[in-house]
Amino acid sequence: MEQPSGDGPLKIKWDDVERTTIDGIFIVDGKSVLVSKSAIDVWRKRPDATFNTRTPLGDFDEKIDLVLWDQENPPSKP
Repeated sequence: MEQPSGDGPLKIKWDDVERTTIDGIFIVDGKSVLVSKSAIDVWRKRPDATFNTRTPLGDFDEKIDLVLWDQENPPSKP
């Protein structure tokens, strides 16, 4: 997990959620993070991809602190 300096978003890598293949809620750095099927699909294609997080919009049945948001891809290898 990469923690940006300051109050920026928590950055999540696939390893942070134990390379899950099932969507769901995972605890990362003491926060509950919702991981979607579409994020897992991205990680299957780009295992080094990183997602920023944000607070969720709307109501959920369970307490969710963060959701995966925009994706950062590592630089392409030449």
